[in-house]
Amino acid sequence: MESKNVVITGGTRGLGQYLVNKFSQRGFRVFTCARNEPKSNIWTNSINVDFFKTNLSSVEETILFAERIKENLADSKINLLINNAAVPGGGEFKNIEMKDLNNVFQVNVFSPILLVQNLVNYINREGQIINIGSGIINRLNSNKFDYILSKMSLIELTKLLAFELAGKGIKVNCVSPSLFESTFRDQNKYIQKNYDKIIRETPLGKITNLDDIYEAILFLVGSSNITGEVININGGRYLK
Repeated sequence: MESKNVVITGGTRGLGQYLVNKFSQRGFRVFTCARNEPKSNIWTNSINVDFFKTNLSSVEETILFAERIKENLADSKINLLINNAAVPGGGEFKNIEMKDLNNVFQVNVFSPILLVQNLVNYINREGQIINIGSGIINRLNSNKFDYILSKMSLIELTKLLAFELAGKGIKVNCVSPSLFESTFRDQNKYIQKNYDKIIRETPLGKITNLDDIYEAILFLVGSSNITGEVININGGRYLK
């Protein structure tokens, strides 16, 4: 039986770690990366996980990550590529420096482009690419200019790639969660401090959790005719 393979960037903490565990438990071979070596026992089924230390802010290291994946695929193909890794940035427009903006875009936008370019011929015809967006683009914040701009760009990239790769049968979509429990951008602290306010502002009265995001990914994986779309997971938080 041909093995099932998934590539998940940023797989050592938060959503990425959760997804690595979920897909490895489903029998997938998982290729993942992060800037630092993982702590011990962070994956429940580590025998199915291939980790490569990679700084996605480096073009050379990003390409090397792709090369290592190809070397280890043998005769199998990639079923799913999840571009999850991101850096938070946090600069104001009036103070943003180009080097900081470039770093945010290199990880959040350009590394997904590089990975797709270098792996596209190794993705199954029925395979899929899923980019992880952010609901923050629906509630603009001048203190997060670089991060918000990068996530807006990722959504447009999703649409462009969906068009470019349709002829290969590869679907490209984006899952865009609102606030969810995570150490990323100190979201856990923000949720704890503002829990009642968030619940009041969310029509379904529920904080997004990691299961919600995973279920949306599985929905897209199971679809045969959805591409170029953004699945928002926010409990109606941004309904107008």
